[in-house]
Amino acid sequence: MVASETPPGPVGPRLDEQLIRELTADNPDFELLTIRPLHEYGDFLCHSAAAEFSVPSPSRLSEVHASRSVVASAKLRFFHRLLVLRAAALLSDAVRSMNEARLVTFALTARGVLETVAAGAYHVRRLALPADPTALPDGYEDRLRGAVMASRFDWLRFFTDQAERRALIDAYDADPGKQLPADPATNVLTMLDHLADRLKPSVPKARGIIHRDFALLSDLSHSAAGSYTLFLTEVDPHMRAELVPSRVVRLGIAAQLLPCVSYSVQVLVGILAELEELDE
Repeated sequence: MVASETPPGPVGPRLDEQLIRELTADNPDFELLTIRPLHEYGDFLCHSAAAEFSVPSPSRLSEVHASRSVVASAKLRFFHRLLVLRAAALLSDAVRSMNEARLVTFALTARGVLETVAAGAYHVRRLALPADPTALPDGYEDRLRGAVMASRFDWLRFFTDQAERRALIDAYDADPGKQLPADPATNVLTMLDHLADRLKPSVPKARGIIHRDFALLSDLSHSAAGSYTLFLTEVDPHMRAELVPSRVVRLGIAAQLLPCVSYSVQVLVGILAELEELDE
């Protein structure tokens, strides 16, 4: 799955050195607790994402009459791989957008990292196996399928043909709120609680921190007060808004939300290790 050796050097993007100096000037612990883990775990994820990967397809495994455990192993490795790729892509974009003061993009990608890890926390618990299992539990294949294929949009219908794609438009026009697929993905807020459970032993008020961070990132991502305030440069005597956020705003967002990205990727590496153990 993920290569276990330490990457030979920096692989993922780095936060701007001037930004780091400003963030740590009055808070030296920020370097140790937030920036260093973000860089180190980011290197690990980007290094893993660059490694070659493939598993036999379900159709190929069916052709050779593979056992349930072999099929499950392939699907576990594929889910592991998807978590790595999604997290590495989003983390890289989050760091770059912070360096370039593109704070709306940072909020979007940071929220994506948080949601990815929350999904991993939710599914790894559902995929846990009893000690020394003699057989896969009933419904295990369904839980594996849900880890990869569950969604909030009916992709199966969308990919059927052009007629179904047009029919989806009619369906959304008639009642947008009732167009979930037959097996919808779990609501992200539920998944966040599973992430909170993993952080509770080491982080007081973990549930409050995670849900606060998610709400903050969501408002910054939406066309709402959060994102609008990013562009404000003056309120009195004139109201002004500029494309590039002010230095104070950038530092404030970085100080408040880089820790969210950092704890997310740290938790994800633990989740990936658990998935590897399941595959052994």
